[in-house]
Amino acid sequence: MPHRRMFPWGGRRAAARLTAGALATTAVATLSGLGSAPAQSAPDTSCPATYPIGELSRTQPVTGLTVSQGTTPDGFTGEVIGVLPDGISVGIDMVLVRLASSEINRVGGIWSGMSGSPVYAADGRLIGAVSYGLAFGPSPVAGVTPAADMREIIDGPAAPATGPSTRVRLPRRITTRIVASGAATTQEAAAGMTQLKLPFGIAGLGSEKRFRQVTKRLDLPDARMMRVGTSAADAPPVQATAGGNLAASIAYGDVTAAGVGTATLVCGEEVVGFGHPMTWDGATSMTLHAADALYVQEDHIFSGFKVATIGAPIGTINQDRMAGIAGQLGAVPDTVDITSTISSRLRSREGSTHVSLPSWVPEMAFSHLLANEDRVLDGLGEGSGKLGWTVHGTREDGSPFTLTRTDLYADRYDITFRTAWELYEALSRLHYNGIEEIKLGDIDAKGTLSETYRAASIDRVRWRSHGRWVPLDGVRSIQPRAGKDARFLVRLDGPNGKREIQVKVPVRKRDLGSRGFLTVFGGNGASEDDGGFYFRSHEDGDEPTFDQVLARIENAPHNDDVVTQLQLFDRRTDDVAKRATRTATGIVVNGWERVRVRIVK
Repeated sequence: MPHRRMFPWGGRRAAARLTAGALATTAVATLSGLGSAPAQSAPDTSCPATYPIGELSRTQPVTGLTVSQGTTPDGFTGEVIGVLPDGISVGIDMVLVRLASSEINRVGGIWSGMSGSPVYAADGRLIGAVSYGLAFGPSPVAGVTPAADMREIIDGPAAPATGPSTRVRLPRRITTRIVASGAATTQEAAAGMTQLKLPFGIAGLGSEKRFRQVTKRLDLPDARMMRVGTSAADAPPVQATAGGNLAASIAYGDVTAAGVGTATLVCGEEVVGFGHPMTWDGATSMTLHAADALYVQEDHIFSGFKVATIGAPIGTINQDRMAGIAGQLGAVPDTVDITSTISSRLRSREGSTHVSLPSWVPEMAFSHLLANEDRVLDGLGEGSGKLGWTVHGTREDGSPFTLTRTDLYADRYDITFRTAWELYEALSRLHYNGIEEIKLGDIDAKGTLSETYRAASIDRVRWRSHGRWVPLDGVRSIQPRAGKDARFLVRLDGPNGKREIQVKVPVRKRDLGSRGFLTVFGGNGASEDDGGFYFRSHEDGDEPTFDQVLARIENAPHNDDVVTQLQLFDRRTDDVAKRATRTATGIVVNGWERVRVRIVK
């Protein structure tokens, strides 16, 4: 059976969603032998030859390219400190260099977003890409992923299975050398190297509160989350160049979610960058973008970071490996399209977001709907609304499925979050169903929102007993008769006054002697597993089918339902059974009332 990823909302995401370093152990490396330095030559940045790591020598001069502002790479210089065998992973060494440029000097060291910046030997051959920095504090000391390992992503053998180290301890001789050069303090050098945090930009969210809510769902511990912008839809795409900005997006459109780094080499239509993984998915389907750097923000406690806007799609990232990401210019990947049409009293808006990685559809659909609703309602707070959505998908056997649901909503605190969150929960339940591997497809949502809170509450419940209506709040228990319907009268208190609805719950003959509880509650406080419509008892199979999962979501209580649920415990068999009826009221219903039950003749 294929691997199942469960419970995405309970902390860290599953292993396939984590960056590689979160799975790796600390590496202890030693200084390798170093040769003599070659003669000076201009680098060929188009598709350079790789420089053998074994031929590097201490203090050997290096040059490199990176972007600090705009799209044109600037040069930097430096020298080799040493090589740590297996410093990044088994079979992948780490080259230590000290770098300098006017921007590096201004910021205090290398920055997040330099990941992938190419480093060349004096003869023009490519040594590798900047990918690591000192663990604590800004510093000009960088760890470089060897170019040969990055080239293997596109034209060589498969990378080792062991994950890369996000923290690498340095040998004493290396730390002594770094401290003596003034590049770091003893404490900073002793902390070792760490993978540069990838600036991960989120565009399209209207406030800092929304930004925090969305990034919490994404849960990328080795990324530096920040709010960014996107280029205009009609802006010409920026060509990818070695040392230029490079972005890989999970989604783009109304909401864009993309990691921003640097391209290491561009060989014809092939692009390699970052020098470390983004999400370490292996074979992948992210969208490739160029980017426009606005500035590099200095940080005197941690490393600085690049702030950039994401450009138009220019290709596909199809590999996300330990030594970097790689892809091809030209065609962009197929996407899952999230569309929504949201209206309010003041405005209406149609929006779309294109999701490159299908496994991220729940998070991106949540983000997209939240962003569009916020734009239309233009405020955080209480309100009411109606939302319907249709989800398309493909089952493990290749057959299609469709799920449609419409509901009413009312929330005292954040109506747009409430509606978007219910879509997220439904999509997560589908994607992490634990029964079969499915692929979520296009999603379309339509809704109307109001800043007026409109809901009713359960004011009183009465039970029909011996020809009269008896209030439940005045009795300790009720005794429905086996084989007869239990009847109840529920009074609602709403914005238009009070009204009563009559409901009934069937009681079977074989329930005789069972005890339990009778609960009457409003659908606005119900969960998918309430109501007895999909509760698994001894009568069901050991595991639900995917069709039953679809039915449970589709048949879950609506927020305008009054649900009357009978939960019985059979003392002879220890079985539990739930049965319920629901009555639609046309208005969101809150509140509940419960009483003990004993089934009699």
